[in-house]
Amino acid sequence: DKMLLSSKLNKNVFSSEFYPPIVWEKVNSLFIQGRLEAKFSTYGIFDEAERRIIKWGRLEENYPIELVKIEASSKFQKIEHKHYLGSILSLGIKREKIGDLIVQGDCCYFPTFLNIIEFLKLNLLQINKVPCNINIVDKTFLPEVNFEDVIIDISSYRLDAIVGSLCRVSRSASEEIIRKGFVQINFLICLEKNKNINFGDIITIKKLGKFKMFELIKITKSKRLKVLFKKYS
Repeated sequence: DKMLLSSKLNKNVFSSEFYPPIVWEKVNSLFIQGRLEAKFSTYGIFDEAERRIIKWGRLEENYPIELVKIEASSKFQKIEHKHYLGSILSLGIKREKIGDLIVQGDCCYFPTFLNIIEFLKLNLLQINKVPCNINIVDKTFLPEVNFEDVIIDISSYRLDAIVGSLCRVSRSASEEIIRKGFVQINFLICLEKNKNINFGDIITIKKLGKFKMFELIKITKSKRLKVLFKKYS
């Protein structure tokens, strides 16, 4: 609908939500195949952003999103990605209304729409019981995503094997985690315990975090796989 509206009005039309790669990469593939005529582009502020909004149209125009910084400093506890995201979503804001979150020190940075920023300023007063400050910051300063290396030993690239190793639980317990819908592959819930995971895929496990399968380190003599994952911090 937005693509057709852009063509009809001969003006830019922006999406009102941020989309994960499985959406905007599909749109890109359709455009490359010549199945879409309208010009489009994507933007998520951060370099290699995963969540992005889409612009339909050919005109040069700024995207209607700003970079937000939330600062929550505490000497007594570490404020993590899950605390920031949980506090924002607890206000009733849809996850699709904000882009990637990057945590650096006592600050969290993320892109969102101006009306969301105004709502946060009025309603988001603390993160995990720690008082916070919210400001729009210059987009010329772009924090980088921090990763923690996680090496696991698995028998195969099946989802249940990977989830079991990442969660440090038995295969049957990992199957239960998957069955309950607590696991996402590339931002979509996956209920297939035997699904093979590819390098570059992003696995999100509820209450544990988000991981990218990065590279095979080695195959052991017993034919087990030592695989490096990058955990988003």
